[in-house]
Amino acid sequence: MRTTQLLLVEDNPGDVRLVRETLSDVTDESFNITCASTLRDTLEKIATTKFDAILLDLGLPDGNGIDLVKRVVEATPRTPILVLTGLVDDRIALNALSVGAQDYIVKGILEGQSIARAIHYSVQRKRLLQQLEMLRDIDEAVSSTLDLKDIFGSFLQRIESLFPVAGSCVQRIDKNGALQPLVVKQVEVDELADYPAAADFPRDGNHETCNFAITSFGAGASAPFKRRGWRGAVQIPLAVNHQPWGLVSLFMNGEHDLSDEDSNILRMIISRLTVAVQNAQLYESIVQLAEDLRRSNKVKDEFLSIMSHELRTPLNVMMNCAEILRDGVVGDVTPEQSAILDRLLVQARNQLGLVNGILHVTRMETDKVEINYQEIGLREFLEDLKADYSISFSRERVELVWDIPVDLPRIQTDRDKVRQMLENLINNAIKFTGAGKISVIARVLDSQWIEFKVSDTGSGMPETALATIFEKFQQLDTTATRAHGGVGIGLYLVKQFTDLLKGRIDVTSELGKGSCFTITLPRTPEANATAGLQNRPAV
Repeated sequence: MRTTQLLLVEDNPGDVRLVRETLSDVTDESFNITCASTLRDTLEKIATTKFDAILLDLGLPDGNGIDLVKRVVEATPRTPILVLTGLVDDRIALNALSVGAQDYIVKGILEGQSIARAIHYSVQRKRLLQQLEMLRDIDEAVSSTLDLKDIFGSFLQRIESLFPVAGSCVQRIDKNGALQPLVVKQVEVDELADYPAAADFPRDGNHETCNFAITSFGAGASAPFKRRGWRGAVQIPLAVNHQPWGLVSLFMNGEHDLSDEDSNILRMIISRLTVAVQNAQLYESIVQLAEDLRRSNKVKDEFLSIMSHELRTPLNVMMNCAEILRDGVVGDVTPEQSAILDRLLVQARNQLGLVNGILHVTRMETDKVEINYQEIGLREFLEDLKADYSISFSRERVELVWDIPVDLPRIQTDRDKVRQMLENLINNAIKFTGAGKISVIARVLDSQWIEFKVSDTGSGMPETALATIFEKFQQLDTTATRAHGGVGIGLYLVKQFTDLLKGRIDVTSELGKGSCFTITLPRTPEANATAGLQNRPAV
């Protein structure tokens, strides 16, 4: 037979006797009734005793009405309260429900089974609400934090509303298979040293079938708990990803058997806590993976930087020696020998450009790229670039045309980056133009902006390729690409340098007819701030 711990708050001895006699007629439930006749006495009893329900009269010597209900609800928010009211007090009783009471009972029509049902349903309703609140709180904790101590701490705090818990703890299995405390409540860590784990872990990870162990404390290892007056514990095993993870223990002052309802709510809670552990483990693995990638990238960047430096040194020596030989510093050079040396210099410069490109990409990824603004005469700058190509470029079926207006202004920009941008575009055009024309055009757009165009009549690109051509290591799968090689960083660097200089690059292309790349740059670093590039039409 179920026993209900009931607090009867009533200052009328006749009504107290009537309630006792009425409840004594109930055959399927017994009531252990504690009485209080004042608000003060009520609050004292609530502070020292846990009740399943409270029958509360609305008129006491030191409190009455809605304020009385509020005071009792504040003192024990998790205990269901049933208001005792007279026949004429229905409105007040309904108001009491709005501030936290679970139900009301009319004194004039007291009947044992009806009161028992009202108490039972109120207890069930209150318990269901508490279960839903706990599940909601755990769901919120799981979705808002990855700190397992916070999540399990919230769980241990809220579980007291559902079970007569005197203390609790969550232990985690360490790498040696031993249980180590993660969160404890009303328990000393050293008391857990010899605490036995009697629960079986669900090796299949299925908490629907896991075994909750109910242990009773005897002498020996459980002596510290027995001295506290604790009678036993409910042990709840946790398994994550089919592996034992830890143990939740709820210590009880008295005997406590788990009902089917208790087991079901515990399984729902444990399933949510398991998700929290899985999320935390996933986060830890992602953090570890990110750290591994960071270290790997650091090693890669250091290797590329060292490799680039080591390759640049001999390339520069080779180029200097070739120039000395070609210029006749150490002796006369025949036209045939000069042509060979020119070809050697072209290939060495191409190789040096590739090495520099890799070095720039490495610096880009580590945010070590600096902008070196300086004033340059745009016409002289382009004439120097043209002169270099007049020496290095030799293709019978391809014409390289330069359109350099005489009135080009002086601008403030990073000379080396602009040169590499144009070289990459020109070299890209040469690579994909077997026969035809390549044009390099510079013009002033207005007082704030200048424009460079590099166009060709080469193989062109399909429209589907335009969205990805500026990505790192992106190459078209074409005959020209396979014939001339490359690693796919030229256009990537053009885009990155354009962005660094607060400019824009646009591209148009038609398969089989050629491509046109347009770079728009500010004439000064301040130009971008005074005339937004995003407002300029794309070319």
